[in-house]
Amino acid sequence: MEEQAKELQTLEQLFELQRTKQKELVDCKNELVQLKQMWDLISIIDGQFESWKETLWDNIDADNLEALLKNMKQN
Repeated sequence: MEEQAKELQTLEQLFELQRTKQKELVDCKNELVQLKQMWDLISIIDGQFESWKETLWDNIDADNLEALLKNMKQN
């Protein structure tokens, strides 16, 4: 779609028409980037919780877990 938008802008320039800003295309791309970042974060959190599920009760380091959770909140 971006290639089509560039082609249309070239044609608009050729025929000396007012250039369209393609706001919807830019907004859609920004939202897709944000959505990808959100799913990446979800994947990281799910992976961390899955690894914690394998930890035996005797091996749990509560201070380390608390520090990891605080670090996740800050990011």
